[in-house]
Amino acid sequence: MLGQLLLVLEMTAATILASAFITACSTRTKSFFIELLLWPPFLSFAIAPWVTAIVSMLLLDKDYPEFVFLLISFYVGAAVFLIATIWIMIRGFKKQSGNPTIRRGAKWRLPPLIIAFGAACACFTLTFFLWDIHIQGKMETVKDEACRIAEELTPKPIPDKKNTALLYQQAIKLLDCDQKCIVKGKTYFFTNGELDSNINKWLTELDKSGKPCQDAIAFIEGNPNIIQLLREAGDIGYCYFDIKYNPPISIVFRNPYGALGPLGHVLILSAWVNAYNGKRQEVIYDLNATLSISKYLLSNPALLSSLSSVSSLAIAFDAARKMPSNNLLNSDDICDLRIDTNNRHWSNYLQGLKMDFAEELYRLGCGKNALRDLYPCPATDALYRVFLWEGDYASYRKWFPDNFRMEYMSNYPSYRNRRFFRNFSDSKLGPVASMAWFQDGITELAARAEAMYNILLLAKASCLYKRKYADFPESPDKLTPEFLPNLPADPYTGQGLKYLRTKENKVIIYSVGPDLKDDHGADLDYYHHGDIPLVLGK
Repeated sequence: MLGQLLLVLEMTAATILASAFITACSTRTKSFFIELLLWPPFLSFAIAPWVTAIVSMLLLDKDYPEFVFLLISFYVGAAVFLIATIWIMIRGFKKQSGNPTIRRGAKWRLPPLIIAFGAACACFTLTFFLWDIHIQGKMETVKDEACRIAEELTPKPIPDKKNTALLYQQAIKLLDCDQKCIVKGKTYFFTNGELDSNINKWLTELDKSGKPCQDAIAFIEGNPNIIQLLREAGDIGYCYFDIKYNPPISIVFRNPYGALGPLGHVLILSAWVNAYNGKRQEVIYDLNATLSISKYLLSNPALLSSLSSVSSLAIAFDAARKMPSNNLLNSDDICDLRIDTNNRHWSNYLQGLKMDFAEELYRLGCGKNALRDLYPCPATDALYRVFLWEGDYASYRKWFPDNFRMEYMSNYPSYRNRRFFRNFSDSKLGPVASMAWFQDGITELAARAEAMYNILLLAKASCLYKRKYADFPESPDKLTPEFLPNLPADPYTGQGLKYLRTKENKVIIYSVGPDLKDDHGADLDYYHHGDIPLVLGK
């Protein structure tokens, strides 16, 4: 903050000298009109910088310590300037006791005032220029650090001949169809997100009505080659995504990796259509292909850090969870699901957090800032670098490790910690404000995806137990170590998932959900109250 303080001091000295110069000029003229013409330059050179600086800081509305300290320094500088200006004007416009026709300011020598004012402006400019060069050097260092972190986290490429991403790329191109897909005379766009929006709408309608709509059925039945490609991709097992394989779509909030999520939505829609048509084997193919996409998402932190990607995980696992509960899949079908017992979403999610950290560091290194939104001109970037960049960088370097440590408290932080994080997200954190909001949402989705996946894992083990012993186990403890190496945990509590046997010989496996309350298997409602259940044995 030393550079910023020096600039504020030099700005204070320059504006005080400007007020002294204008006062000296005003007291020398006897024409009110000429005196009036001298005040616009005074307002421009002396008052306007303080008003602009303070208003801009208030509009940015941040509250990390470095920003508050800078705002206070502007307040103090402006107060010193006003007090000094008022004192100078009173002294300058006061008439001399020996000669009432002459004001005191008329006796002030203009050349020294001009030299002092020019020297103060030159010092301010030189300090600004040198500090800007210093900050740009630090920004380059930050960009290099961000690239290094991203390279360490990014998986190694796979040769194209073994890369499942090529099949996904073909599916994307088929869905693209020159930027459109026609279903019953209606045109839907894929790469700009419109088709994916319609698929999500169809899935939402399916949740409400209990069956797929005619447009959804027509879309799936009209694109069997795409579904087959996605199923084949799920059987290979090797996948590396780069931007050339997985082009971006506009609905992705932050990350360029976007088209993979919608492919998972297509498969889920296909699974529901096949389920209601009684094609159980086809449903298993679709669900396994979706689980493969989730596996590939989790293997790449850059993909996992996309809100669209984590959202597709939650949708995929939710569909696989609801189908047995709606009697669309039986226990034998669940036994055929490819669910990896070693796949742990939360550890991969934490890697995704680190990738987000690298991405934000790179954005900081590029100097992207909110000040440009207020004043869209080239000089804005230099002003941001000199006055605000260091504070934003320091706030982010402090915020991210604190958030990362809190995520490690348990898979899903306690209710008290979650409330703390939500309140923290709403605070004004430099470039981190939108990031904190985004991270809060992705944490919720990752926890839900983890819960649903663990429920499926426990359900499959229970079904395998039933296939061998003709009945579901009385407790999940009987599943280890024959069917599971370890019992999966509920990410919301860090303890085991709930497992209930009913009088009707049904099994309810559930997570307590984001409200952290045991509602005995009641399904999650719109307000996130309730549990996340899966019912076996209907």
